[in-house]
Order: sequence, then C-alpha cells, then structure tokens
Amino acid sequence: MYHYSDTGTCPYGDYWRKMRNICILELLSTKMVKSFDSIGQAEMLSLISSINSMPDSLINLSDKIFWFAGLFLGRDKLMMLIKEITLLTG
Repeated sequence: MYHYSDTGTCPYGDYWRKMRNICILELLSTKMVKSFDSIGQAEMLSLISSINSMPDSLINLSDKIFWFAGLFLGRDKLMMLIKEITLLTG
C-alpha cells in the first residue's frame, strides 16, 4: 500500500491493469488457492467450534470475524487496513 500502489487504491490505468494481471496469474491461480484450502478449512472449523461452544450466550460476531481474518493478516494490520480504506472511501 506504499504510496497507493496496490490494486485496491491505485488509480485505474496501465499500472493497475498490470498489477491485476499479476494478482490473477500468480496469487489467485487455481494452484495457489488450493494450496491454502486446508488451512482455511481448519481455521473455519475452529471458528465454528468456538461459536458452537457458546450456545446460550450472546456472540459478538464482529470479534469472531476479526479474529478469523486476523489469523491471516494480523489483527493490527487488519485494523489499520480497514481504517485506511474507510478514510479513502469516506
């Protein structure tokens, strides 16, 4: 996200198209997505188990989702990204 050079915040143009192609070809290829499938499934099962373990109490779903997403990004980084995106789109 240095100087708005990622695909989510950079202006549309040649650079954006090149970055999108790199993401699609390298990061979102079928092989790469499948390589992380077992990790995602295990973490999703853990999330579901933690929700099921509290059947009679109120559940803060936002916290659970942040916990789940934070496993992959880190909670501090996730919060920073959400705040920055909110400011940019605000």
